[in-house]
Amino acid sequence: MMKARTRRGPRARTSDSPPTSRATRLGRRSPRAMREAGSETTTTTTLPGWLRSALESNGKNPDEFEATLEATKRESASMGMGVQILLRDMRRGIPAAAKEAWPFHEAELTEAELQRARIAKRDFWPFFWFTSIFVNTVPWTPLVLPLILRVGESTKFFGKEAVVPPQLDRATDRRLDLLLRMKAGREDK
Repeated sequence: MMKARTRRGPRARTSDSPPTSRATRLGRRSPRAMREAGSETTTTTTLPGWLRSALESNGKNPDEFEATLEATKRESASMGMGVQILLRDMRRGIPAAAKEAWPFHEAELTEAELQRARIAKRDFWPFFWFTSIFVNTVPWTPLVLPLILRVGESTKFFGKEAVVPPQLDRATDRRLDLLLRMKAGREDK
């Protein structure tokens, strides 16, 4: 009979030991340790003293800067959820678009598959450009994307609709707002 493997050494944890307050790679306690300690899983941004004093000496309001960082975190999280919606649509739509375009495909597509194919064809290039920007600028996408859009519109090289897919535009697609409300409702419980 084999013995169960256990961790030994200074980082070993028993079932009766308190949750660790050791920082994770991201500089915060792990969500599990936070739940066990009874604190909420969302963290607020607090600026280090040196940054706060540097902002004050340059005539900037540190509280305003913290509020901007919090808004950026929230927008980054909502963009992440929007990208999940976008990836789901593309994962389901691109194969249907390929079947529709393939001349030797024998079976007829259903109405739902045709709708998915239309959406995938319509959103492919905005999906391509947005994911290229998103992947290369996460978590700063909410700060970088408006700059890119402003440059594109001022040079008349491209517009918002060429870069931001409809799945991320709350005026055209309600799914992102619904997901954010569901997530906020779950966190309130």
